[in-house]
Amino acid sequence: MKQLLLNIRSGEIYVQDIPIPNINNDEILIRTKQSLISSGTEKMLINFGKQNYLEKARGQPEKFKMVMDKIKNDGLIPTYRSVKNKLEEPMQLGYCNIGEIIDLGKDVIDFKIGDRVISNSPHAEFVVSKKNLTCKVDNEVNDDDAVFTVLASISLQAVRSIKPEISENYCVIGAGLVGIICGKLLETSGCNVTLIDNDVERITRSKKLGLDAIIVDDNIKSAIENRYLNKVDGVIISASTESNTPIELATDLVRNKGKIISVGKTAINISYNDFFKKELSFGVSRSYGPGRYDFKYEKKNYDYPLEYVRWTENRNFQSILNLLNKNKIIFRDLISKKYRIDDFKSAYEDILKDKSYLGVLFEYDSAQDSIQAAQKTPINLKREKVDNKFDNLNTSFIGCGNYSRNFLIPIFKKNKFNLVDVVSKTGISGQLAKNKFSFQKNSTNANETIGSLDNNIVVITTKHDTHAKYIIQAMKYKKNIFVEKPMAINSREINEIEKIYLNTKEYKTEEIKFVVGFNRRFSPHIVKLKSLLKNNKKNKNFVYTINAGKLDEGHWTLDKKIGGGRLIGEVCHFIDLLTFLSGTKIINYDKKPITNINNNYSIFLEFEDNSTGVINYLSDGNKAFPKEKLTVFSDGSVFEIDNFKKMSAYGVKNFKSMNFWNQDKGLNEMVKQFKDSIKKNQNNLISFEDIISVSKICVELS
Repeated sequence: MKQLLLNIRSGEIYVQDIPIPNINNDEILIRTKQSLISSGTEKMLINFGKQNYLEKARGQPEKFKMVMDKIKNDGLIPTYRSVKNKLEEPMQLGYCNIGEIIDLGKDVIDFKIGDRVISNSPHAEFVVSKKNLTCKVDNEVNDDDAVFTVLASISLQAVRSIKPEISENYCVIGAGLVGIICGKLLETSGCNVTLIDNDVERITRSKKLGLDAIIVDDNIKSAIENRYLNKVDGVIISASTESNTPIELATDLVRNKGKIISVGKTAINISYNDFFKKELSFGVSRSYGPGRYDFKYEKKNYDYPLEYVRWTENRNFQSILNLLNKNKIIFRDLISKKYRIDDFKSAYEDILKDKSYLGVLFEYDSAQDSIQAAQKTPINLKREKVDNKFDNLNTSFIGCGNYSRNFLIPIFKKNKFNLVDVVSKTGISGQLAKNKFSFQKNSTNANETIGSLDNNIVVITTKHDTHAKYIIQAMKYKKNIFVEKPMAINSREINEIEKIYLNTKEYKTEEIKFVVGFNRRFSPHIVKLKSLLKNNKKNKNFVYTINAGKLDEGHWTLDKKIGGGRLIGEVCHFIDLLTFLSGTKIINYDKKPITNINNNYSIFLEFEDNSTGVINYLSDGNKAFPKEKLTVFSDGSVFEIDNFKKMSAYGVKNFKSMNFWNQDKGLNEMVKQFKDSIKKNQNNLISFEDIISVSKICVELS
């Protein structure tokens, strides 16, 4: 399928052919009929992309500081690669889409195949949406009106925020699409409204649409007062500018105890004296309404009770569609031109050079073969298993996120694995990886890839809740498996993997090389430390401090059903490392919270050889401080590893320190040894018993 993407590093827009997206049980697959260009938002993104690195840094000082902290802790080269890779990630453009449902996840209700729907989906032939971001369109509403629904909901939320009453007087500063729709909605609410802009073409265009509009000049204040015989009841700012002029103008135009709402991206430097004297109210309207940017609402389909939140973003969508259905408002008069998606260059060139353009639509083919291509065919797991030859390094990646593209795939390629295909959910990141690392194929169907005869190695780097499922499938096909941590996120999954792996008679898993990505075991600092500890006759005491940093509340890792939580998803690394350094089994373990902050805790470990370990995992630290510090006390000696860049030793003969310019957490060495284990038919890099033990402990502690 075709999807429009933006290269955020260069500002280049391009159409990419990628596989049709895969859907989860709670998702909806839509064949797009039309999508609307949001000229304000998309122009801003394009212009940002065209900036050089210095200009980008100036515009995002908080991220520049994060980069400087990362250089300090991780080194210059890894930081440069990380920033470069981040800027190479393609960005989807567009968020106003109308189309037809062609496939549904099994948990989706209230919709059926064939429904015509709007969604906040990008410019693409096929899109995936969630229930709360999707609305049915009545037959009486045409596509040209309905495609504006999502963008119009931004205006609607601004109007709701200012709480208009019949016959009140309002100004809207900024006569772009959002501003014009604000004006239309205010008029529909029985209010008097005047649009204000400093662009003559926009003012002329607004008047042609039947709206009252005036140019900003020195007489603007008196002109508004003459219109309404007073100052206005409220002002909506929908302008996009770094200037403080809109807020200053709004303050002058509004009456005492009036209201100002900002919905545009503009400077907001409020004069306390002006607001105090007039006792003004000010607010910011956030996108489509309550639910926007709420992970549980948008991604998990949780709704807000009607009794407590009357107008969510989905109910705002419904309101716009209802107004269209009753002919209370129309949007088709806002359309300046339509383009085929293949003619995207002309569309953006026209928007950027001609200010008279307002609503610009992309249209898409409705070929029947495209619909048929979207249907998913389940894989029969009983088919003939692939012959696992030890000299074969044909490798498929299931999952293609940042970690995979920035670290794992480059290292596998460096170690001369044959990269066969890469699977990602939407196909976008997979296409980026295919182009960059020369994979033979890009896919969105993990089952098909795992069951393919074209590979004998599967690397699993998807979200944590899918790891066990893909491991089990790969084991049944006798594939060599490299899975990023964790192996599984609950006891049921662990037990099922253990049962299949130990059932060597049916699946011949003794021929499978299976490893979880506990790469710290292979760091040169750890290898050296392990060799030095061999000479110590007494037990060891480990103190491992993790400055983990805070994750956004909606981050998928924190979701117990998807990520398993940070203990299962991250702390498994550190428990495994101490298990490796001890060389014996963990016989006792406990967890104690530190303060009342989530994901702050100490984990206490006792090993079979009487060694002990304390893992202090802290999420409320500072990014300027190193992320990991391991201290080992043993037999009169002390060792300290600082963020896998340097190691110091005290009381050790013939060894004092080991320092690198950049971090080395052992990933390259681990992949190299994984390759050797396959080609030379050696034992697994990490014993299956250790992997199972660490997995079970993490689940029990979580």
